[in-house]
Amino acid sequence: MQKPNDSVSKALDAAHLMQQNPEMFAKNMLRLMEESTKVAASMAEKSAATKIDPMSTAADAQSAAKLWSEIAQSWMNDPKKLVEMQTQLTGDFFKLWQQTSQRMLGQDAAEVTQPDKGDARFNDPDWTHNPYFAYWKQAYLLTSKWATD
Repeated sequence: MQKPNDSVSKALDAAHLMQQNPEMFAKNMLRLMEESTKVAASMAEKSAATKIDPMSTAADAQSAAKLWSEIAQSWMNDPKKLVEMQTQLTGDFFKLWQQTSQRMLGQDAAEVTQPDKGDARFNDPDWTHNPYFAYWKQAYLLTSKWATD
């Protein structure tokens, strides 16, 4: 297998890019979101022309496209927040992966995040005691918090 050259390795290192030029990184992330929003809008436009069963995956995709559009708009209004939120989410997922690895090895590790009080979706003990389900619960909660902050 061919070893990538140093410039390719550096180009793929997002942390390196953020440290070198955080404004350019934020600008590129915004551009990515703008283009993604255009694709989602196009899909929503096509699906709006046809009747969609509200219980279908197309309806889910339409809801997701709307959510991503709102997220992208908030980022365009505050690029600095984009960098902060992405950095926080990445850090939280690193903690989650570390915690999950520890639990898979039989070690005790505190959960990275907890559901809000009264959130009954995760009442089954497997959501906490089974490392597989605990990972997905926490990944969902972290991503939901990120999307709504």
